[in-house]
Amino acid sequence: MKYRRLYLVLIFFIFIIQNAPAQTGVGLPFLKISSGARQAGMGDAFTGVSDDVYALQWNPGGLGHIRRWQWSASYNRWFTDVYQATFSFVQQYRALKSRKASWGGYISYLGMPPWDATGGLMPSVQAQHLVAGLAVGQRLDWLHPTLAFGASIKGIYSTMDDFTSKGVAMDVGMLYRSNRFSLGPAGFGIVDYGYFSIFDQSTTELPLTYRIGGSLRVGRYDDWTVLLASDWVLVKNRDWVPAVGSEVWWKDLIGGRMGYRFNDQDLGEFSFGFGFRLDDMFKNTLNLPTRFSDRFEFNLADAPYGDVLDQTYRGSVTHYPIAPEPFYLEEATEFSSEVQDMSQVLLTWETTIDPDPFDDVNYMLIIDKDPEKVKHAVSLLEHDMVSFLKSKTRDNLYMTLQTPNTSYVFKPEDGGMYHWAVAAYDRAYHARLAKKGKENFAGFLVAVPDLWVRDIQFQYSHWITTTPEQGNLLITIENQGTADADSFRLVILDTYLDAPGLSRQDTLQSIWIGKVENGVDTLFQIPWETPYIGRHQISAIVDPDSLELEINEANNRTDRRFISIPKGQILASDSVEVMATGYDSTEIPVVPEVYFGINSDVVGSEYMTPFESIPSILMTLTERLHEHPEVTLSIMGSIDHLSGERDLALAENRAYHVKQELIHMGVPASQLNVVVDHPDKILAGRVRTDPDDARWASEQNRVVTFSVPQQDEVKLFRPIPVAVDTTLRDSVRFKLRIVSPAQTASWKVHGDPPPISTEKVLAVAKDSLWQQFSWNGTNRQKVLVPRNRWYPYFITLVDTMGREFYTRPDSIYLKEKRTIRRKEVFGSAKFAQVEPVYQFYWDRLEQIAMELADNPAMHIRFEGHACAIGPKDVNMRLSERRAKRFTEAFKNRLRRLYPAQYASIEARIESPEGFGETEPLIVKLKDVGEVLLGDNEHPVGRFYNRRISVLLYREN
Repeated sequence: MKYRRLYLVLIFFIFIIQNAPAQTGVGLPFLKISSGARQAGMGDAFTGVSDDVYALQWNPGGLGHIRRWQWSASYNRWFTDVYQATFSFVQQYRALKSRKASWGGYISYLGMPPWDATGGLMPSVQAQHLVAGLAVGQRLDWLHPTLAFGASIKGIYSTMDDFTSKGVAMDVGMLYRSNRFSLGPAGFGIVDYGYFSIFDQSTTELPLTYRIGGSLRVGRYDDWTVLLASDWVLVKNRDWVPAVGSEVWWKDLIGGRMGYRFNDQDLGEFSFGFGFRLDDMFKNTLNLPTRFSDRFEFNLADAPYGDVLDQTYRGSVTHYPIAPEPFYLEEATEFSSEVQDMSQVLLTWETTIDPDPFDDVNYMLIIDKDPEKVKHAVSLLEHDMVSFLKSKTRDNLYMTLQTPNTSYVFKPEDGGMYHWAVAAYDRAYHARLAKKGKENFAGFLVAVPDLWVRDIQFQYSHWITTTPEQGNLLITIENQGTADADSFRLVILDTYLDAPGLSRQDTLQSIWIGKVENGVDTLFQIPWETPYIGRHQISAIVDPDSLELEINEANNRTDRRFISIPKGQILASDSVEVMATGYDSTEIPVVPEVYFGINSDVVGSEYMTPFESIPSILMTLTERLHEHPEVTLSIMGSIDHLSGERDLALAENRAYHVKQELIHMGVPASQLNVVVDHPDKILAGRVRTDPDDARWASEQNRVVTFSVPQQDEVKLFRPIPVAVDTTLRDSVRFKLRIVSPAQTASWKVHGDPPPISTEKVLAVAKDSLWQQFSWNGTNRQKVLVPRNRWYPYFITLVDTMGREFYTRPDSIYLKEKRTIRRKEVFGSAKFAQVEPVYQFYWDRLEQIAMELADNPAMHIRFEGHACAIGPKDVNMRLSERRAKRFTEAFKNRLRRLYPAQYASIEARIESPEGFGETEPLIVKLKDVGEVLLGDNEHPVGRFYNRRISVLLYREN
């Protein structure tokens, strides 16, 4: 044990010597501890081999002959608990006119746990050493591809206890590796080929060191291989030290090694090792192409250092490729452009090698006119060449050829574009495709066509639908060249030009065209579909991939602009029950407002006289104030800043004039109170861009309003009941939803009887028909049509481009449905809101709930309406919200008032419906006829139109 400790002291005393840069007889001896189990098993006789990633440390010149990539990790358990770990990698590339240039790097760490050689008299110490290096190597192809040069630089860092040493060293080396030669009879049928290498290297490896080595390798593919190597190492101020080693592999599967080092001065003589290999792990595991074929090599070595220091062990794992190396397609040179003269095309490609020295490389040439067939073929070939050789894919190609050569003279039978690919493969059928740029196949042309997109026409569909179909695009392609054009793409692009701030482009179709003869026109009919309504640019691009070599490629694209056709529909129920009702009454909301002209305080006569037997607001207030002398009416006037009104006294004058009119009509002055300086004295609101909206909004602001305490609102402002005539409800409702991007010149509803009456349809918008209208079941002579039969209808539309369109015919079954009672209760909503003007409208829902509970045959539906101020779509949504709001409020009261009957009553509540501004309030007064109350040109009419209709009916 004491000798063991003594050796430790001597070894680490050497390790911490500080003269790393000095060129003396002693440097940093830990650098002599080599990396790699394979190298150790061969007695470190590797300088003349240098055929793997460990050439980084043994001879950078070997990097010029290395495989295209390789990495390795090794671990060395040395004597006296010293350990070493190393990671190395190398990558090949092309540079300086050489196909085999490489760079790589490694890092090696050597350390030992803390130890004490003083028996506890001194603290324990610890030593560790780190070496990291970078190297480049290049095969000198411009001199001879058997010769390679390399250089490396490494940094050294060593510590022991408080001592530190740093240094930098450089290696340079040359490696000559002969071409493979045949052994012939000298191989005795056991080995077929051989090659040798000679190495010379110098290093500033502390101190200056020279290495000379040589090796000879003989073997046969997938059989026995034998490697013999010898090295001579000269360290400055020391004698030459030789080493010999050998390596034997059987079937590239199991190998053994033995070496001897004549280095008694550094300890150690014989060494032994073995290894085994596993091929195609990545390919078999991940189903990768054969160009990813790889090999994992595992090596172990045992190097004894006598009875005192015992054994040292090394282990390493190395990963590297075994498929042929990358290579490139070169040229396709046509000897003649005339097919009749048997044009010949010389196809050439680079030579490549297989990294396994005793393997062979052959080439597979593929030619076809269809690029997709070539793509499919090379994909199959690269993944599984054996399957490709047996497949129909190979038989269906224009030509396949297996050859050991790197050129071929192709004699085409006709002109056009041909596509070709070359794969190199070894005897295990690991295949690698040659590259042309980034692609693994290329094309060549025999004779030259000239493709031209001559015209694009739009054959539009006449049908108005909601589907994306537009019609057909007629595309004419002409070949103006001197040769046929074969196998190219026609791409049709659709660019939507009305997208806000940007254009949207979609590919309508990408078509592979087999052949277009020279001098011949070809017409293609392409269905056009798009969900985007408006202006479009249609682009036809022939041969966008430039597969055809043409005289003029500038005419391969043509653009045309078109406007899409109208889209939409006209909707109505398939079966409509028309309600015929008896005499009854309806209720008209009270409009608690008086409106004035600009800068005027004169009360209009319409507020003091009845309209078609309906009392005016001042008449109604006079009558109801007499009935309720306890109620005091507040009167408030306002002015409108949007109209330019600035006189604040005008607001109070308007209120006083209304008060005077009420007094003249018999209302006691004690029941009337003019409110001054109230918050709504000055009204403005937002400025509206639409002229009608701006004018109507100003009229709303020039107003006198009335108010009473909430408990008295029903006394003065309850609805006015009026008698109505027997009528046919306009229950045949049409929803017209058509967008015409080229704008609408005219349109008409056709039906039987022709045409269906549509007097209530609103004016046509610029680019859309987006409205609702009703048919009252009469013909053009206002005579009721027969019930219980089908009535067809459709729309015709002509846009401003003169294009005519029509919807597909549809039909309505007009079924008669009679009721014995009808009642509509009207409630007014606040401007731009869903809430009612007065609280008592909510209270009336309880009365309606009671009527439904008492009459099991009674049904109900809430309908929302809006005035014409604002956009149509906004008003439609607002009316729908009003109908839904009242429906939900009604259901809530039902749950509270009639929990036991709720389910049966709820089943008789129809879905709420909104009509927007499409149905101004019209009533048929008894003995008077139809009266338009909801005239949107008057503020009172707009107040009527902001309403909730509650339809109650009972069927026979």
